[in-house]
Amino acid sequence: MGGGIFARRALFGDGAFWAIAGYRAGWPDGRIGKPVEGLPGVAVGGQGGLLDLILDADFASNRTLYFCFSKPSPNNNGNSTALARATLSADQTRLDNVKVIFSQKPKFVSSLHFGCRMVESRLPGLNGKPDGKLFLALGERYSRA
Repeated sequence: MGGGIFARRALFGDGAFWAIAGYRAGWPDGRIGKPVEGLPGVAVGGQGGLLDLILDADFASNRTLYFCFSKPSPNNNGNSTALARATLSADQTRLDNVKVIFSQKPKFVSSLHFGCRMVESRLPGLNGKPDGKLFLALGERYSRA
């Protein structure tokens, strides 16, 4: 399911990382896990697929992660860049509680320039914990409109 190799790795406490197509866990000794289950539908093709991944600032206790992907429209008459939040199972085999928290509008009939890069603010918020604001950069979808 989807996309090319990620430009960034999301590192887990046990040394595992996600860095390859289909959101698979990998380990420094070369082991590669099975594709993670629970992903939403992904518009795979051209430059579309699974686009970016970051771990929540409090991932060690809440197992929350965020990922961008190219999302097909319900009628398959276009697609968009979307951002979802999910909880990773303890055995790193499944995404639960997947919720799309942003989906680009309007939809486009194109497989180009989805673009997605995320960063989570680590500035202190309430109680000294990171404020958790997410910032998202998008592609222009090969459109001058």
